[in-house]
Amino acid sequence: MHTGSLTRRAALPAAAVGFLAPGALLAQTTPAPASRNVADILPALDRVVQQSMQRTGVPGVAIAVVYRDQAIYLKGFGVRQVGSPEAVDADTVFPLASLSKPVASTVVAALVGDGLVAWDDPIIRHDPGFAMYDPWVTRQVTLRDMFAHRSGLPDHAGDPLEDRGSTVPKSCIGCATKSPTAVSARTTPIPISG
Repeated sequence: MHTGSLTRRAALPAAAVGFLAPGALLAQTTPAPASRNVADILPALDRVVQQSMQRTGVPGVAIAVVYRDQAIYLKGFGVRQVGSPEAVDADTVFPLASLSKPVASTVVAALVGDGLVAWDDPIIRHDPGFAMYDPWVTRQVTLRDMFAHRSGLPDHAGDPLEDRGSTVPKSCIGCATKSPTAVSARTTPIPISG
């Protein structure tokens, strides 16, 4: 097993494949007859994950398989950090970095498709405690504005929160949204980088 350091740049592609296309991982090692039940494939997942970890050097992985709105498989593998004995379990939180963008937009798109929210809903309609740096922006900023990077927040405004990891108190999450910026909301899209 790989024991050196693993950079985020090296880990993200491996994580993306496993997260966004788990069927591709199983397809590499397990034939999938049309009649095969999802639960019948799960025993092979342990082997696939362990082989992938050995091949990529990823020290730890948490897997959740949700089928028909039910979590049917929750399991952790390996350790949280190379050289640390702390094991990964089904509840281990990993920073997603830029993978949070497609995950969040996919979740919101599903809610839009179900008619539960709309892209142009103000965020405070669904989270009354949400606050930005300006009361007008707080009332007006929409889901679409946030995903289009036109809320007025500066580029990489959430990075300090990501650097703190999953230990960020809820009271700190709004810190990045409460600083005035040089960019006005909805006037200049912020370029997406990295």
